[in-house]
Amino acid sequence: MLFFVGLGIDNSLDCKTIEELKSYEVFIENYTMPSNYKEVIEYLRENGIEAKLIGREKVESSFLIEKARKEKIALLIGGDVFSATTHYTLFYEAKKEGIEVKVKHNSSIFSAIAKTGLSIYKFGEACTISFWEENFKPTSPILKIKKNKERGLHSLVLLDIKGKQKREQMKVEEGIKIMLKMEEKEGIKVIEDLLIASRIGLDGEKICYLKIEKAKSLFGTKFFEGFGEPSCFVVPGKLNEIEKEFLSLWELKDGN
Repeated sequence: MLFFVGLGIDNSLDCKTIEELKSYEVFIENYTMPSNYKEVIEYLRENGIEAKLIGREKVESSFLIEKARKEKIALLIGGDVFSATTHYTLFYEAKKEGIEVKVKHNSSIFSAIAKTGLSIYKFGEACTISFWEENFKPTSPILKIKKNKERGLHSLVLLDIKGKQKREQMKVEEGIKIMLKMEEKEGIKVIEDLLIASRIGLDGEKICYLKIEKAKSLFGTKFFEGFGEPSCFVVPGKLNEIEKEFLSLWELKDGN
């Protein structure tokens, strides 16, 4: 038995799920989103549940499948269960092997982003900005954003995570700079304006809408230090009147 459990954007579990987890061996994957899972582990321990953190290697190997063949295994995942393709693959493998699978869904940035006032029905394909390295400088995200904009659709842009022990998300300023480098490498101009959404639904939430030229003028200042983890971007597509009014709520005003 394999039980997928979403922790939501705020690492929350309801009482019913906590009681059910008492009959499972519980694992928490700690690589698809940045989070302080120590609090989750301590909370579960207070409720009689011992949870173990596991990384990408074990989640993407046969480790959980082999265990689920013989016993009840629960995998706790930040956000919703299927916010990352890794979990789709694990779900598929378990079903293919004839293992019983159960799913507990929860909130994720893919739904919470609608708080910005941008219609959830008008989002195109999402993408992730990866850290650039000497021999790895992908530009596929900017091409996806370009394709979405040509269709009038908004683009949800996630920021990459690095580190094995301490999971750190790419900083907002670095993510914007990499997108601009992607434009330069592809010889295109796509990003005119940008919405930054930081810690949606959590303490320290911050939403800011600004023109890309304004963002560039703020590089190297303390402005970007105000955005915590997790953060993401939205590159708006064609806006209707309601969306324009909502974006004005978040617009960076002169002097701010």
